Amino acid sequence: METLRTRVGPAAPVWVTTAVLVAGTVVIAAVALQGHEPAVEGRSMPFWALAAAFLLVESVVVHIQFRRESESFSLFEVPLVLGLLFATPFTLLFSMILGTGLALRFVRHQTPLKLAFNVANLAFYTVTMAAIVHLHVVDDVLEPRGWATVAVLVAVGAMINVGAISVVITLTEGRVERSQLRLWFEFGLLVSAANASLGLLASLIYERQPLALLLLLGPLAVVFASYRGFASERTRRQKVEFLYESAQALQEDKVHAAINTLLAQARQMFRAESAEVVLLPALATGVETESVTIMGHRSDGPLLETVEGATGAFIRDVSEHIERPAVVDPNGADLTSQYLTERHMGAAMVAGLEGEHRPIGILVIGDRMGGVFSFTDEDLRLFGMLAHNMATALENDRLENALGRLQELEGRLSHQATHDALTGLANRALFLEELEKAQQRTEKGVAVAFLDLDDFKLVNDSMGHVAGDALLAAVARRIRARLRPSDLAARLGGDEFAVLVHNVDEVQKVAERVLTAVSEPFDILGQTIRVQCSIGVAIADGTERAVDLLRNADVAMYAAKETGKGRLTTFSPELHEQVVSRQTLRSELRHAIEHDEFRIAYQPIVDLGTNEIAGFEALLRWQSSNHGMRMPSDFIAEAEVSGLILPIERWLVAQAACDLRQLRRSLGHGDLFMTVNLSARHVNEPGIDEVVLGILRDNDIEPGGIVVELTETVMLDRSDALLGSLLALREAGVRLAFDDFGTGYSSLQYLRQFPVDILKMAQPFVEDIDDGATGTALGEAILMVAAALDLHVVAEGIEQPGQAARLRAASCRYGQGFLFARPAPIGEIEATYGSSLEVASTGEPRELTAI
Repeated sequence: METLRTRVGPAAPVWVTTAVLVAGTVVIAAVALQGHEPAVEGRSMPFWALAAAFLLVESVVVHIQFRRESESFSLFEVPLVLGLLFATPFTLLFSMILGTGLALRFVRHQTPLKLAFNVANLAFYTVTMAAIVHLHVVDDVLEPRGWATVAVLVAVGAMINVGAISVVITLTEGRVERSQLRLWFEFGLLVSAANASLGLLASLIYERQPLALLLLLGPLAVVFASYRGFASERTRRQKVEFLYESAQALQEDKVHAAINTLLAQARQMFRAESAEVVLLPALATGVETESVTIMGHRSDGPLLETVEGATGAFIRDVSEHIERPAVVDPNGADLTSQYLTERHMGAAMVAGLEGEHRPIGILVIGDRMGGVFSFTDEDLRLFGMLAHNMATALENDRLENALGRLQELEGRLSHQATHDALTGLANRALFLEELEKAQQRTEKGVAVAFLDLDDFKLVNDSMGHVAGDALLAAVARRIRARLRPSDLAARLGGDEFAVLVHNVDEVQKVAERVLTAVSEPFDILGQTIRVQCSIGVAIADGTERAVDLLRNADVAMYAAKETGKGRLTTFSPELHEQVVSRQTLRSELRHAIEHDEFRIAYQPIVDLGTNEIAGFEALLRWQSSNHGMRMPSDFIAEAEVSGLILPIERWLVAQAACDLRQLRRSLGHGDLFMTVNLSARHVNEPGIDEVVLGILRDNDIEPGGIVVELTETVMLDRSDALLGSLLALREAGVRLAFDDFGTGYSSLQYLRQFPVDILKMAQPFVEDIDDGATGTALGEAILMVAAALDLHVVAEGIEQPGQAARLRAASCRYGQGFLFARPAPIGEIEATYGSSLEVASTGEPRELTAI
């Protein structure tokens, strides 16, 4: 039922029920009531009189409330019986619809939905009674046998009417309580039976003397007063019971829980959409906090929120403004009206909760629903007593439980200080503390497993930090599920976890279970994610401190990552030395980046046909403050692993472009080009094409002036992202070169897949090209492949004149090597070649300070 209400909304079932009732009314009227005259021959009741009677009895009713709805009881059966006996069925139906409709719309101000349902329900009730009466169930309805029959029929019809209303309330609000349903049927049966009797009495009087009906006004008024007295007495009893139960509940220990329950009951008692209390908390010291707490119930469920800042200050001002319980309209100009507007509430009863020395809060019950739409003075008096009881309970609760709350707060703060908020695992501080205790308690030693998720950054970057946090929490649950009760899991920060294992013989098995568990798929925010982790294990030998043991496990974990990720490595002293060395190198690289220690050496690339410089290769060097000049082989691998290669190579491209512009100007050659090497890590960076093109624009260099050299390491990655980056560079005009061509096992396949413009023939082929037929054949084969693919070739490592001669004879376009020049700084390049770009090719390269 709840699913139905959620799916179609509370109004849809009512409209459907209304449509069924209308259809039933039409069918019965068309089939059973055509051509019937009044049941009592010789006298008829005019249409206007019946309509006026229905208007009167439905304007003055008795309400019995249930939640937002109310069941209304009236003297409806009196004019109904008169109409059944002294009017045609259609006259009765139309007069009932007119009189009842006017009363419901203009006197009781019902909404269109309730108006349509109530009129349809009463119309179905009316035509059903008319059809039964006009089927001549009895021969004479004004005889005693007829009286009983009509009374029974009216009572049964009234029960069907109450049943239809109960069904609608069940569809819109939930199941009706059995006691409430029993009350409605009992009271409805009593009212319908009494009304039917009065209607029959009125019919007998009307049959003999119509004006004598005036004599019934007094008895009818007495009956109605009795009905109202019964309903009022029941309501008064409910209010007394509610007030007593609320006072009893507020005396219990858990005052805040009792208030939450009372607010839900208050919504039903006052037939309101919302009931909430605003609490202005204070610490035991008497110093107020900056926030206020709002708790309560609304039609859409429980409410609990904390309000701070300007809104909280405004609510405090409202609490000081309230002098006594009152009904407040949100359209007013005072602070309380503004509060109702801020809370999106209609008219409400508002009271301040006053403590001994200061306001405690505000009680608000608003948005009256049901048959009565305003709060009465009696409601306000009951509300005021409820507010007084609530204020007293809250004040006592503060005084009695302040110390307990502080102790609870201290416990929560202590837990927060030692546990990770996201996963609930121990944090680093607690883990180290427990590790130290474990080392002191046992002589067999303990072990630590250090776990780090592989490529976790990709999850955050692709799915967002919410998904990343969800994944970390799921990983934590799996880790905890794979441990023994004596083991301790912790989140150390980020995507790093640690496990304390008290039995060193079991640490390998525990780590392997965790490794397997983490590798299984995760369902995160509706998507399947697969991750791996690297685990390092360190076993205590009884001499190291807790922080040292954790560090050793961390070292082993990094070693596991370096050997391929998704695996387990146990710590050894050699690993520590390697890691310390690498960490030192990494630290020095960061220092070099920050202090501009990198340099570029430029080696000329020569046009073999003219012996003139056609371009330069930019070669990276590191002028270390600690170790002097260092070659790329000393540091590039670590730079790539650590990610430091990105800022280094970005600087390299920018500086090479700037120097190319200067060399073109100083050497007087505007067609010089520059080749730069980019790592696989850099080429795979999103937007690398925009970075390179932006640098060229900044230096006023056309895209073809730069040649990006790619090694086979780059080519091994055949991902769509890599191909997309290379194609973007190529389409923009940047030329691509395949470095060390011929040394890889599948170089020809790369030529088919990657958009390169230049092949750089590896030095081994250049060395062999002058050493016999085989070496020459291999070199010439490379040149033939390049010619067939319309690619230029740069021969690397030319050191002998014979090598240059054979390459020239084989139509190799470019060459570079010590035969022509060694790599040198830009200043020496300018000084040496300022007057001529021609290079020596006699085996005696120009004297340059090589770096």
